[in-house]
Amino acid sequence: MPLYPGEEPGKQQHPLFNPFHGDVNSVGSVMGRYVRVLESVIPNLGPFLDSLISEDPAVRPSMSQALLEFRKIRSSLTQAQLSNEVTGRFWHN
Repeated sequence: MPLYPGEEPGKQQHPLFNPFHGDVNSVGSVMGRYVRVLESVIPNLGPFLDSLISEDPAVRPSMSQALLEFRKIRSSLTQAQLSNEVTGRFWHN
């Protein structure tokens, strides 16, 4: 059983595994479940969330970078986007 999201069962992990990459993946997974339903209104959310759950931990942003990007997306929202009704509660793949 994987210890961190994104780990492959039975695959030898690098001895210097960075747990912070797993944390970013976990945050991306949770946000994807509850926030991705807004992707039709906020198209930038998709690529942002995809970057958090990337298969390759080396290309995932740090948590600081992720926060900055999320704030950038939030600050770019228009009044029309903010006024849109949320049509779903959870995102289903």
